[in-house]
Amino acid sequence: MIDALHVSQEVKTFLRDYAGDDYSLILGVARSLSTLTPQQQARIGLEDVAIRLPKTPGALPPWEIDKPLFIQPDPDRTVKMFRRIIAHTHHLVVLSLLKAKLQTAHLSFRLKLLGMTQPADIADALGVANNYQFKAATQLGGRLGVALTKRLLDEVLEVEAQVKGESRIDGNTLVEMTLLRMCLLVKHHMEHTGQR
Repeated sequence: MIDALHVSQEVKTFLRDYAGDDYSLILGVARSLSTLTPQQQARIGLEDVAIRLPKTPGALPPWEIDKPLFIQPDPDRTVKMFRRIIAHTHHLVVLSLLKAKLQTAHLSFRLKLLGMTQPADIADALGVANNYQFKAATQLGGRLGVALTKRLLDEVLEVEAQVKGESRIDGNTLVEMTLLRMCLLVKHHMEHTGQR
């Protein structure tokens, strides 16, 4: 429904991000916009749309943390996205996904450095499926390198131990602080390697 609208790409992206998993949140606005002519829709800005939406954005699946954390590192968006995710999911689910991705990224890149070049062989050696998640993890390892991938994995393992152990700090807060640290490390790496 959003693709059929004649609003700017910025407004379409905002609506998709706002909806998350729950497109019913934007259904009323989308229907209302579809009654306007294409020329009228083109004049609709973010402010026009934002004031017509419910106060709370929709839920996000835990894997959505990847974009603001690894792909386009943005500390503010990482925190906002994490808070939306944990409104409907436990923080240990986010950590579990990050741990699996970073372990695969780190180990697959190390195997490449040892001369193993075929993705199917690497997946086989790691005992994982040669699927989209595997490809995304290996690409992440290639972009970040062995040292940073290992450091990020260590951050996840450390905070996982803290939230499962006897910490006096709230688990969500611990994970949020770790995600911020990780995001800043990735951002710094990308800026210094020209990957921006």
